[in-house]
Formats: sequence, structure tokens, C-alpha cells
Amino acid sequence: MKALTDFPDERAWLLEDFDGRIGGAIEEFIRWASAVLTFRCTAATDFQLGGQTIKAGDKVVMVYASDNRDEEAFDHPERFDLGRNPNPHVGFGGGGVHFCLGAHVARAQLRAIFGELLRQVPDIETGDPVYVPGNFIHAIRSMPCTL
Repeated sequence: MKALTDFPDERAWLLEDFDGRIGGAIEEFIRWASAVLTFRCTAATDFQLGGQTIKAGDKVVMVYASDNRDEEAFDHPERFDLGRNPNPHVGFGGGGVHFCLGAHVARAQLRAIFGELLRQVPDIETGDPVYVPGNFIHAIRSMPCTL
């Protein structure tokens, strides 16, 4: 909702055809404001990543905000673009064995939440959020809204 306040042209674009555009918009919401900040795992085998040797047993950390702003993966990653396609974000773990089992539920919840908010209070605007301190979850403690 903060991004829709900050980028009113994107909000207007979404509202022109909410049902037809919300699916792709949700993917951009997830890329833009990943709920998870980091994910750490232990390498099971030796491998190369970006020219760096990772050995079995090494700890590896994925930083979602960095991955979701990768210029090699996204055209203009600094832009909030609800029509972005393709959108290969890593908001649910990036696929593989660590893909979030709740990803489809989360998408359904986002569709329902934004559908109701934007239909019931289409002019809702937000102020700056206060975040929950931590280095794992990107959670908001409070965020002022005006209706």
C-alpha cells in the first residue's frame, strides 16, 4: 500500500483493470517489498557462484532485497512497475527445495486484501511505516493511513 501511495500512476493503472492486472501486480508487490530479508543455508556440495567457490559446509546467505534488485535479472529494477513481465523475483525462496509452501496462500491473501481495500477505500494513502527491528522478517509495526 505504501508503494501504491508513492507511485500513484501505478495505482491508477492497476485500478483501470483490477481483475486483469492484480495477478502480475502481486508479483511486483512481492519483489518490491519482500517479506523475508535474508535466508541462510549450508552448502551441501562444492560449487561455483558468480566466480566464487563455495565449499560444502560453508554458510551462504541470500539477501532478498539485493536479489530482487539485480540488474542482470530485471530491466530497471529500481522502478516499481506493476506491469513488469517477466518478474523472476525470489520473494518465496526463488524455487527449488526451499520454495515457500505458503506462496499460493500468500498470493490469494494479497489479492483479497488489495481487492477489498481498493474497492472499499480507493483513496487510502499511507505515511511512513515503522518497521519491526530484526534481520530476518521485513515486518511493519505500524503505518499511518488516511482515508
